[in-house]
Amino acid sequence: MIFLNTTIRQHRLNYGVIVLVLILFNACSGTKLNTQRTLVEPSTVSSYRVDPEQEKVDALAADLIRMAAPHTRSASHTATEARLMAKTAITYSRDLAGKYQIIRPPLLHNILVRMGLKERGLCYHFADDLMARMKTLELKDFKLRHGVAFEGSDIKEHNSLVVTPTGRPFSEGMVLDPWRNSGELYWATVEQDTYPWEERR
Repeated sequence: MIFLNTTIRQHRLNYGVIVLVLILFNACSGTKLNTQRTLVEPSTVSSYRVDPEQEKVDALAADLIRMAAPHTRSASHTATEARLMAKTAITYSRDLAGKYQIIRPPLLHNILVRMGLKERGLCYHFADDLMARMKTLELKDFKLRHGVAFEGSDIKEHNSLVVTPTGRPFSEGMVLDPWRNSGELYWATVEQDTYPWEERR
């Protein structure tokens, strides 16, 4: 009986240590995680197989075009840039996850980086590397910006790429977040996302 009680206490202690580590090293966690954006509803009339990645690219491109539509001078040029940006953001986010050898969930990977067992894969690594890749597209109708939420907080700070139509304020932008779902790109408007985004200067 004494041995059993000692074993139970040891398990509780181990569990407590794990919980404490998660609390201490959960920078980038914010308030909600893995809230995958709802994409295009699957067709009920299509008899052929739809490529899930292409469906996701089409959905993001449509959202970017919709965001930029009131402010564009050339709808066709904006649509071309939106499709290029959507394809790049979705595929390169997955490439980065492979490059970083991501361990799911993102919080666990963060802990491994903080412990020195992984080199990269924090939210700002994803944001900076995706930003660098997107800059090579030389966009005209869209502006790339760095978003930050809870800046300066060791526990909650989160970074992401934000895209706005050229000449429009940060608050009208679209968050492109590759970290939140471990390389599967999440996106939402700045106003609708769960994080209180601000532009990082």
